[in-house]
Amino acid sequence: MVVVLALIGVLIALISVFVAIFFVMRKRQELKITPEICTKAVVLGTYNEIYSSNNNFSSATVDGYNAWEEKKYYVDFRLDNGKQIRFLIKEDRFLSCFDGDRGVIRYKGDRLISFEKETSIAVLKDVQPLEEACGIYDGKSVKFYGSMPALGMNIFSTDARDVSLKQICSIIDKIYDNKSENFIVLEDLQGVILQFSNDGKSKTVLMEIPCSQPQGVYVGQFGNLADVKRCVQDYFDGVSITFNYPVKFQHW
Repeated sequence: MVVVLALIGVLIALISVFVAIFFVMRKRQELKITPEICTKAVVLGTYNEIYSSNNNFSSATVDGYNAWEEKKYYVDFRLDNGKQIRFLIKEDRFLSCFDGDRGVIRYKGDRLISFEKETSIAVLKDVQPLEEACGIYDGKSVKFYGSMPALGMNIFSTDARDVSLKQICSIIDKIYDNKSENFIVLEDLQGVILQFSNDGKSKTVLMEIPCSQPQGVYVGQFGNLADVKRCVQDYFDGVSITFNYPVKFQHW
């Protein structure tokens, strides 16, 4: 009886190996026939997961003798057509990607081949003073970056500016002047990020608040700029946006 059970165990193990090999080979074949895609994209966020393991079990939080750690890094993009896509990437690429970075990506299936960043055209700093674009700085500030072609503006997260509520509201007033996509990101001293985007065609302004625990994003939308500015006012005042506005949580 023991021998029979041992043989059954070996048979199950062999079947599992053959099934795993089959799926790996099928995925490779699918990847071969999948077309390579090249398109414009913007970085929505980067994330990492840490797994610990020992001889008995593994989890995301285990601490144990002779345990080892494995780190996985991810980047989320929004493509030019509005689709959101996630890639598993290496650490060096993870460290070089920042929220709001724009450029051209090449990918094949679920494999990111390359991401060529656009040159940062920080017009508000290099060509047109911030005060001329959106009023004189006053009072409390938050970090600001994003893209608004109507203002000739494309500021990467690495070039983020300190802006006041009055300046941000002046920028928001110009969203409908633009006929292509707008993307605005605010980040306060606590690291809370508030993002707004508009497709340049409709009056709808999408709001996103990414969070790491749990990993995902709170999503809401506004139908006019007055409500967007009211939300920004509450954000400056430290009001919880996720508690006081109608938002839905989406897992990454």
